[in-house]
Amino acid sequence: MKNLFKYSLILLFLSFSSMISSQAVAQDAAETIFTFTNAQYNGVSLDVSDRVDNSRGLHFKPDGTRFYHSARGSMNIVEYHMSTPWDIGTAEFVREFDLTETVGVNHERPRPHGLFINDENGQEMYLVNRTEMIQYFMDEPWNIESTTHTKTRDMRLATSRLHDMYVSPDGSYMYIDDRETWSVYQFRMDMIWDIDDLRLEYMLDITEMDSPRGMEWRPDGMRMFLVDQGARILRVFDVEEPWNLRTAVRNPDLDFMVARQTPNPRGLVWSRDGTRFYVVCNTNDTIFQYDVE
Repeated sequence: MKNLFKYSLILLFLSFSSMISSQAVAQDAAETIFTFTNAQYNGVSLDVSDRVDNSRGLHFKPDGTRFYHSARGSMNIVEYHMSTPWDIGTAEFVREFDLTETVGVNHERPRPHGLFINDENGQEMYLVNRTEMIQYFMDEPWNIESTTHTKTRDMRLATSRLHDMYVSPDGSYMYIDDRETWSVYQFRMDMIWDIDDLRLEYMLDITEMDSPRGMEWRPDGMRMFLVDQGARILRVFDVEEPWNLRTAVRNPDLDFMVARQTPNPRGLVWSRDGTRFYVVCNTNDTIFQYDVE
């Protein structure tokens, strides 16, 4: 009986040790993705200057087969398809959406910037126009030509000079960076995916940055990335409580310099698995592709 009890304890200990080991391996694996520690430019870039002027926002379809890119000068959103997922070297222009009839028709001049699409259905699309938030709907998911304008919201009461944006996967939180107030705003959407119900919850102070002009989040809401256009650096904020900016803390040890590729970075997007990311260059309308090893 004693031997049986002793044997059971040994099995329990081994099982517990295996569980701890598995968790440690998973944690180590998590630290190797969605981080710039082992990142490098892989030599692949895409010149989109024949289709856009003054590049701004960027958004990829979750399977990596399409991307969408907004431009201020040409006042359009272009759609590219990739024969090899997540490889912009295989991208081909497919179609575009004209912004001239929906952007800059109210109080604000036409200054389209950040772009975001609901990854769950590929239909709700959002565009930042300085102090306006504009919402669209794609009747045919992920087909930019099927886009119709649904509403525009005046953001002047809470913001000053917006640039990029991001929405949490459940559609309940919206984040926007402001390069004039040096803040990142966290808004709550009481009616998910609907900008009519935006409610400001928190403003994160980012005055230590030179000029914030781009934003991305890790899918679990535990890390935020900001493009510091003036310094040409991708900056990292670790978030202790998922999607809660009140718990965000700068992690300067993880910053990544992109000055060798672009003198004017304006956008950042991660691949769904966190092993590749993309930076938009405003100066020459080029998208650069980086790998994390």
